[in-house]
Formats: sequence, C-alpha cells, structure tokens
Amino acid sequence: MSMQAIKKIIINADDFAQSAAIEAAIIDLAERSIIHSTSALVLSPRWRLSASKLANLPIQAGLHLDLTSHFTHEFGYYHQLPRLIASAYTNRLDSKRLESIIELQFDRFTDNFGRNPDFIDGHQHVHQLPVVRDALFSVIDKKNWGMQAENWLRICQTQYRRGLKAQLISALGASETQKLANKNGILTNSDFAGVYNFDSHTNLNILWERWLANLQGNFPVIMCHVAKKLQSTLADSSDSIYQSRFKEYAWLSSPEFKALLESKGYLS
Repeated sequence: MSMQAIKKIIINADDFAQSAAIEAAIIDLAERSIIHSTSALVLSPRWRLSASKLANLPIQAGLHLDLTSHFTHEFGYYHQLPRLIASAYTNRLDSKRLESIIELQFDRFTDNFGRNPDFIDGHQHVHQLPVVRDALFSVIDKKNWGMQAENWLRICQTQYRRGLKAQLISALGASETQKLANKNGILTNSDFAGVYNFDSHTNLNILWERWLANLQGNFPVIMCHVAKKLQSTLADSSDSIYQSRFKEYAWLSSPEFKALLESKGYLS
C-alpha cells in the first residue's frame, strides 16, 4: 500500500443476538478485524448468554433499540414499522411507555454486558422518529450516557446522494436527531451508508466501491447485515433479508473486499 494517510471508517454489523447464524458471522468478522462495531437486540431471548460472547470481541458494542421485531411481543410493545412511523408523525405514541421500553432495553444491555453501550442506534432506524427520539434522549439524560469519549449516537444522515431509500430513511428524522445530539454534546457519525434494497441480484462490490469513494468526514459509518451458514441454520420466516445476510457475509469475508478497502485508503 502507498504512504497515503489511512482514512477512518466504522463498519457496523446490526442485529447481534438475533440468531446463531448472525452471531457466528459477526464474531468471525470481528475476530478478523473486518468489522469495528456491532449493535445488539437485547430483547432477544439469546441476549443474556450472547452478551458474554460480545464482551470478548475486540470491537465496540452498541444498543440496537427495538420497537418492531418479533422479540418485542413478549414485552408488550410491538409495532409494525409503517404503523409506528404513522403514529410517530401524528403524535399518537405514548411517550411514557416509550421511555419505559427504551429504559428496559438500556438496562438489559448494561445488566448483561457489564457496562453501558458504546453507542446507540435503532432497529429499522426507529430511534430517529418523532416522539421516539425525545423519549430516547430522556433516557440518555437519566442514565447520564454520552459523556464518555467512546460514546456516540448513529445519525442516518447521508452526506452524499446514495439512492431514494437512503434519502427516505434520512428524511424520517436524521436532522432533528442530529440537533438533539449537538444540544446534548453527544458524538455522532459524520456520514452514513449501507442502505440498499437487499435484492438478490445486487452487486455488493459495486455498491461498496460507490460508498467508499465518497464518504464524508472523519467518522463515517457503514452498516451491514450478515449471517453465516451453519449446519443447524434453517430459513428464518421472521427475517425478510435472511438470504442477503449470507451474501453480505461472503462479500465482507472475501479477499476482494480487503483489496477494495486498501485501494480506497482504508484498512480493515
């Protein structure tokens, strides 16, 4: 590699503790220094035992705030994503109930992991929605979180045009969440990528080349969703992107991905 300065990047794997296949992929990629962080679904029944696995990984560990997965049924707070978005934008969400389920997840993370999350983001980006983000910042303030240097909050704001889906996600509340983070002195990522339609024909090489070519700032985040095929792996009817996870894992594990990172000035 040339003597050019090494650029910083955070590759974050979402959904730790969702399933054994997802955990296996994240653990493997973390141990090989391919990913830098992962965010956990702490309402999963796997979380209590999975937390010890995560604690041994050389990466940051975050809370993946969950209001929409099937894990939430047990805790009496499930929303289909379209209904949650509609309720958030028409101010029909109970802020006290939201604070309660957010605080529950924060406490489940710390109780089983042994310390506060390094960062916070949202499953299906729910943390940035109106009412939800206010409830989240109330819990953040109550827990005195965000004051440590390693703490950061994911902002789903793209600094470069990366397709309609990315623009829609950003429009659902990224700029307002950034303002609240700034007001509270909480570090945020400088750019956000990793959004695509999970189509089986997607060329991940081309996508990643585009993302890496125009990342902005000194703290960009690219999210990924991975799973490793295991002997016991079965089709997961609750996971609409299950097959795409295998494809992403294969790509991130490949020599071609490492070569692409190096060619763009990043090291895995």
